[in-house]
Amino acid sequence: MLGLKTLNFPSWLLKPRVLLTIGSIGLPLIGLLIGLLLTQQTLRNTDANRAVVQASAIRYELNQLTVLTDDMESGERGYLLTGQRRFLAPYDNAVRQLPEINKKLENYTSDTPHLRNQIGLLAKEENRKLAKLTEILALSDSGHRDAALAIVRTGDGLAAMNRFRLLTDAVQKDEVAELRTQMARRTASLRKTNLFIAALGASMLLFVIFSIVAMFANLRERERIIAEKSLAEAESVALTQQLKNEKSRLLALVGELNRAKRSADDANRAKSEFLASMSHELRTPLNAILGFSEVIKEELFGPVGLAKYVDYANDVHNSGQHLLDLINDILDISKIDAGKVELREENISVPGLIADAASLVRERAQKSGVGLEVLPATDLPLLVADKRLLKQILLNILSNAIKFTSAGGRVTVKAALGADGGMRIIVADTGIGMDPEDITKAMSPYGQIDSLVSRKHEGTGLGLPISHSLARLHDGELEVQSKPGQGTRITLILPPQRVLARADAMTG
Repeated sequence: MLGLKTLNFPSWLLKPRVLLTIGSIGLPLIGLLIGLLLTQQTLRNTDANRAVVQASAIRYELNQLTVLTDDMESGERGYLLTGQRRFLAPYDNAVRQLPEINKKLENYTSDTPHLRNQIGLLAKEENRKLAKLTEILALSDSGHRDAALAIVRTGDGLAAMNRFRLLTDAVQKDEVAELRTQMARRTASLRKTNLFIAALGASMLLFVIFSIVAMFANLRERERIIAEKSLAEAESVALTQQLKNEKSRLLALVGELNRAKRSADDANRAKSEFLASMSHELRTPLNAILGFSEVIKEELFGPVGLAKYVDYANDVHNSGQHLLDLINDILDISKIDAGKVELREENISVPGLIADAASLVRERAQKSGVGLEVLPATDLPLLVADKRLLKQILLNILSNAIKFTSAGGRVTVKAALGADGGMRIIVADTGIGMDPEDITKAMSPYGQIDSLVSRKHEGTGLGLPISHSLARLHDGELEVQSKPGQGTRITLILPPQRVLARADAMTG
């Protein structure tokens, strides 16, 4: 037990389930490895035994080949000396057996290319020797005995026999070398197999010893766990009670938060309704102020008499108009928040819609020294939408673009079909631009950008939030791309279902 602590074995390794898993996988795996090693060694032994048998067979057949070749020469020599054909019996026997011996030698060396090549050379030399003997016998049989003896006296037969014996010796030496190689492989494989089996056996023994020691360690650990479990159960009871108390407190807190949320929602709804009501109430006297101031500045009932009064009336009219714009923005956002904006859909010509919106802001652009360009768009399908609300979106975007573009700058408007079949209306300017943080702020209600450049322009900061909400009311989106000092590009994206196909447009 102390030994396991000293060796710092991981606690999970000592668990019975882990040991059982390791044993059920490791022990069969070790047995499989031992079986594979023994199988490999058996195959190596089989190869070595085959090599021994092959070497013995080749040596035997080579000896037979040498004997038969000697018999051929002896039979021929006896026949030439005596002229009696009975001396050719060894020759005839050798001629019959030689093909069979050559076939056996080819089979024995079929898996050893260099030996088979040497057997081929030996067969060629043997065929040359047989051809020479056949020539000599043919001359002797035809009565030219002296010519046959003359061929014998040249010594070509003796030289051929010497070459034959040299080739036979070379084949036997190579076969002996091949046999030694196979035996060396078998010995090396046997040594390696023994080492592996010894190592695997030692591993198996160590695992068994470790399992026994771990079993005793687990027994002691189980006793300790039982003692700790009793203590933990007592602590668990106390903790459970504490958690119940905390749960009750949290449920009460959630109830309070829900009530607070409902109260906040009611207050927000009341705020929106109040703003809508107040904005509506404020517009009535403002319209009167605007009407009376316009009558005075236009001197509809005759001259006022003093030019200063006309200027004051003009200032009153402009201020009232600005205040009315602010109230209209607040009224619009309040209606949207209260869910009181309804779509009145109709078929709209997009180029006509853009031209109408551009005509309303063109004078403001000219006064600010900003160029306003509507890029021509031909062959665009009709759009199913609320014309008044889409026009308001475009007016808000164009007004912002002109407001935040310095004199000499340019604002462009164009429309096109998107890749998804939806409609895209794009307004781009060369104005002051915004960074990502300013874009987020500009898209939120009452989130007017707080910068030295934007603060000099009046407004509620509701133009983009209103436009964004109206775009979503059409199942669309308002996409803003901008960089400080590089202008802003705002795209009104309307979905494909709001774009009329040609046939639908003609039917409508």
